[in-house]
Amino acid sequence: MSKRFRDILKIWWAWGVTEFIRSIIALIAVNSDSKRLAYLYQILMPNDILGIIAILMLHVYRFQFSGQYCSGDLLLDDRDAPSGYLVHRGRFLLGLVISIWVGLLTFSCIMSALLTAASRRESGRGGRIAPLGQKDPENTKLVGSSQKAYDHEIQTIISACSAASCGHVKILQRFEHIGISLNEGDYDKRTPLHIAASSGQVDVIKYLLSIGVDVNVKDRWGSTPLNDAKNKDIQSLLINHGATRGTQCDYKPIRLQNLTDEEYRLYYAAFRNDVKNMQIMNLQGWKVNAYDYDGRTALGIAASEGHLEAVRYLAENGASLKHRDCRGNNALDDAIREKRTTVVNYLQSIMKEQK
Repeated sequence: MSKRFRDILKIWWAWGVTEFIRSIIALIAVNSDSKRLAYLYQILMPNDILGIIAILMLHVYRFQFSGQYCSGDLLLDDRDAPSGYLVHRGRFLLGLVISIWVGLLTFSCIMSALLTAASRRESGRGGRIAPLGQKDPENTKLVGSSQKAYDHEIQTIISACSAASCGHVKILQRFEHIGISLNEGDYDKRTPLHIAASSGQVDVIKYLLSIGVDVNVKDRWGSTPLNDAKNKDIQSLLINHGATRGTQCDYKPIRLQNLTDEEYRLYYAAFRNDVKNMQIMNLQGWKVNAYDYDGRTALGIAASEGHLEAVRYLAENGASLKHRDCRGNNALDDAIREKRTTVVNYLQSIMKEQK
């Protein structure tokens, strides 16, 4: 066998083994929604270059046997072999390469079909799915709009509430300096002062009071920051600045999750009945049951607002009907409290079906 032919075979086998491993990684990434595996799949994409190199070498060196030479390569062990033997051997080797090529091509087609099926099963849709790690050209504008949606709210209100919960006074000072109102509340009308009071962040509370925020601002449940304050020193501090109590609700702190902007976009989409952006987030791989600092989920927010379309979409795509927030309420409780009759009827009907 010629040395050059051996080199080509090595390239083929290296490409084939790596392609097999890459396909397995892709299948696991699609089914487990693992971003790390998706990145690893993309890192291995240059492996395709090996296949291209092997194809080019196959066409440049066609294994045309004649006499003692094979494509310009001296045969290592068969210098005195008859030409008929060389031709026969050349056909065998060429057949081997073609068999490898056909086998790998077939394997790639099967893996591609499996990946498409897995992607459609995960998204719950039969439409066109973009390749792993890539955006569907038909949905590029929609994906872009989803990524930009509610950026203003997230970068101002949500960032301020998050800073208040962690005691980052300097961040709040920067917001105040550039003109961002610290009286604004999130989708549940929860302000930085509410969050700071419930989190026990004394320094944040002192700063917010020093710049004159509304000490009696009410959230969705009618509670003021004084209702959220569990520390007596904080209660005294608020009362000294004119704080009064609103509606008192039982509140049990919940274990915090690490949320990204995507989860907050989902909450605002639920708040605005923005099903179009919900659909895009679903296709991108959302965490439909992720909850915020008050244990609130997208379904609870949509139910509170009475958005039947959003509630139906969330319920049909994996949202938990049993999840309870820090106040002990599930989505049905939220709809009943806010007197959202159509949502109440819908949730009651699907909960009966699930029993």
